[in-house]
Amino acid sequence: MRRLSILLALSLVGAALAGFAASPVVRAPGVSVSDRAMREELSALAANPGLQCYLSAMTGQFYRSGGGHDSLSAAATANWTKLRVESAVIIDYVDRHGGTPTAADLTTARAALEQEFNAAAAARQYRCGTSPAAALDALPPAMLAFQLHAQADAMWLDKMMPSQIPLTTAGLESYFSTHSSNYDELCVAVAVVSPRTLNLFYADRAKGMSVAELAREHSLDSSSQKGGAYGCWKPSSQYYDTWRRLTAGLALNQYNAKPRKIAYGTGTANLFVAVTKRTPSTFADAEQLVLADARNYNAAGGTRVKENLLYRAAVSVSPAFGRWALTSSGPTVANLAVPAESDVTSPGVLAGLQRGPARYQ
Repeated sequence: MRRLSILLALSLVGAALAGFAASPVVRAPGVSVSDRAMREELSALAANPGLQCYLSAMTGQFYRSGGGHDSLSAAATANWTKLRVESAVIIDYVDRHGGTPTAADLTTARAALEQEFNAAAAARQYRCGTSPAAALDALPPAMLAFQLHAQADAMWLDKMMPSQIPLTTAGLESYFSTHSSNYDELCVAVAVVSPRTLNLFYADRAKGMSVAELAREHSLDSSSQKGGAYGCWKPSSQYYDTWRRLTAGLALNQYNAKPRKIAYGTGTANLFVAVTKRTPSTFADAEQLVLADARNYNAAGGTRVKENLLYRAAVSVSPAFGRWALTSSGPTVANLAVPAESDVTSPGVLAGLQRGPARYQ
């Protein structure tokens, strides 16, 4: 009788464990992801450094391998889980209102996704070592099919948004005509100022010294010999968007009021940037950047819709992959909380264990 009780208990435990293993670790409207499927996706990402690079560029979250074999870091795992939830919610909504994407829609979606990968990598100056097409081709078929389905549905959602910029030549030319100053060729001057002489720089600027005079007097950069002149960039140039962001809102021949801290030599310095000349550009020269800007504008509208869908969606996430949480930027999958060292027994022992992999005799 005792043996029968033990066997019965073990069978119940086995059934419970089997049920736990089979339960979805990510559940959202219209889709659930098993533990096995999620781990297969994470392993596929860990084995695909090219896709990690493109995802890092697109999301701003650095994708890298974690501590285990074929695994991602906790932050990358949470970010991928977030993307998985967002895609599932969008697919559920669009499939109920717009239908399943056709083969032609999926082909268009893939081309758009590859373009977004390239644009994101170029904007962050990442060299991903492989093409977006090759990175996508390396994915398991089911994983790739889901991503293209999500991309196609996101594009459908974008089209339904009011005040979208048509991604046609006529639509982009119309946008360019009303925002042409955003694409002027920029000639830039810089001043790299040591923290020790920053107050002197401010004092001389208050006296009315010009951009060139300030650079010659205070800049550590070799361009100081040319009055800080650093070069000119057209909107087709690789680094144009970086200079455009650094000089946004500045009047001509005026350094930014507050410096940007940069690494310089073995320490830090204060970067001041000024536009010394603006030259109008043609649409042909700016077309690729106009297209990227239009996509970003359209995506911002889509982001607001996506957040509204996420607010209303019933979502659950296994703690092993992150925390479904509401933050100041909306619903998201946050990293797992890490206890403070003061709350951990013998933190020194734990720190020692983290120095490297275990060695077995």
